[in-house]
Amino acid sequence: MTLPYRAGGRPGRGGRVAGRVQRWARNTFSGDQLGNALRSLLWVGPLTVLIWIYAEREQIQSVPVTIPIEVVTRDPDRVVTLTNGAKAQVMATLSGPKAKLDHVRERLEDQMNNPPLQIEVGASLDTGDQRIPASRLADNPLFVSNGVTLTGVPQPESIPVFIDRIIERDAPVVPEPGFGTLTLPAFEPAKVKVRGPRSVLTNFPGGLRVEAKLTDQLAQQPPTTQPQVQLKSVRLTLPTDNPHVSIVGEPAVTATVALARPVEYTIPVVRIWYKAPPKTLDTGKFTLTYDLTISQGVKVTGPEDEIAQLRQLGQQGGAVTATLEIDGTRGGERVSGRLTYDLPEHVKVVPGGGPTRGTTRSTAFRARSFPPA
Repeated sequence: MTLPYRAGGRPGRGGRVAGRVQRWARNTFSGDQLGNALRSLLWVGPLTVLIWIYAEREQIQSVPVTIPIEVVTRDPDRVVTLTNGAKAQVMATLSGPKAKLDHVRERLEDQMNNPPLQIEVGASLDTGDQRIPASRLADNPLFVSNGVTLTGVPQPESIPVFIDRIIERDAPVVPEPGFGTLTLPAFEPAKVKVRGPRSVLTNFPGGLRVEAKLTDQLAQQPPTTQPQVQLKSVRLTLPTDNPHVSIVGEPAVTATVALARPVEYTIPVVRIWYKAPPKTLDTGKFTLTYDLTISQGVKVTGPEDEIAQLRQLGQQGGAVTATLEIDGTRGGERVSGRLTYDLPEHVKVVPGGGPTRGTTRSTAFRARSFPPA
């Protein structure tokens, strides 16, 4: 660059200033200095962004949340349950750094299968109906460790609970419902201890008891000619779904089941009724005939006490009934149907001891006894 000269060969003021600028630029913007500046920018820039993000995350916010709860006691001899239809949740407002709030809210989400926050009941509270302040949630480690606080008044303000004493009672072992043999099974032990809340065990529906699951285990036994069998490790269950009630010790017993041979009996008279769709009745009335001719009644077998019921029925002039179920018919046609006998629960018709099917034809109906009188 050619600097302007004044007359006399010396540069003017403008030329001198331009020269100084050139010298400053050469000294300031050398290659090393430019490299150092760029390197500084590479770490100063991200650091500035991180500082901004940190400030954003630490910004204090307030959000409403639903807190799933569980009221518990550390006393093994007491139990706490919610009462008066109380829901296991509390509505509250949380305040704290945004990042911590996000973590806490995620921890409270039901969809994440997270356990509820526990409110512990102290040993100083009496048994019976009590109300627990919901504000105790503020001391929960989840909030304290994250610097989150409860603001305002939680809803509900207090949680209704019932504090009950845990007791143990002896409960008799009984067969499961529907299990029937000639005599009641003998159990060893005959009673087991049951542990649970006093109010539950003293008001147990149907009386306090445990049930032995015998049916399936007896069905798996090989055939035997012995009058009785012994079943070991018979599983016991409680006829309740209360989670605080349990069997103390091994939930199994040994059962001795009598297998006395059933008694046979011949029913002298069986009265037959028929059952048909309504349209069938419009075509006429029916008389009943049979595929088999039985002249000596119907032979059955079963427990002695139930056979005795049938004998008594006959002695009192009554008769066992059976139902002929037919699907429908047209005039002049014969239709076959299944015969169902009305017998005590464990009494069965001996194979070949009586008809299992009957037929009907469209003629005049009259009551018939079986066998025909």
